[in-house]
Amino acid sequence: MSKVFFANSGSEANDSAIKLIWYYNNALGRTSKKKIIGRHGGYHGVTIASGSVTGLQRNHSDFDLPLPMMRHTACPALLALRPGRRERGAIRDAHGGGVGEVHPLEGPDTVAGFFAEPVMGSGGVIVPPRTISRRSRRCLRKYDVLFVADEVICGFGRLGDMFGTTTYNLKPDLISIAKACHRAICRSPRS
Repeated sequence: MSKVFFANSGSEANDSAIKLIWYYNNALGRTSKKKIIGRHGGYHGVTIASGSVTGLQRNHSDFDLPLPMMRHTACPALLALRPGRRERGAIRDAHGGGVGEVHPLEGPDTVAGFFAEPVMGSGGVIVPPRTISRRSRRCLRKYDVLFVADEVICGFGRLGDMFGTTTYNLKPDLISIAKACHRAICRSPRS
């Protein structure tokens, strides 16, 4: 993590990450390696590309999204498991291989990137099982898929460490962060 690219918002930062992933693969002559995987329920922004990686149907339907090269996999929502199946093995089987489930269906030479929030915020603070990062990371490395950690929601000390990637030992290839600075101008009403 030795380089910084400044953008205007989290949405634009994620768009830039997608463009960098595509540029990287084009530079290596892998012109068919363009698909980006996000999680169902994940939020990465509202621009065309970041909105496509976002896994929320309400953000897609009115805007003809997602783009054709965007795919989605399961989110690590433990509550989504059926009652009685919350033991450790069921959690691992249901969510530990999210990327691994989608990737073979798409073809190893076509998947370029995976976006994930260390802790998902849009679905209601979804904390992943500790095993998910290790299993996903092995799959991503095996197929040379770049991992983007979207730290817009859980970065800057919200999980105890400066970033969620540290808390969960994620080792991403790119990190997107953003913090808007808003100023309110307040005036007293004149009497």
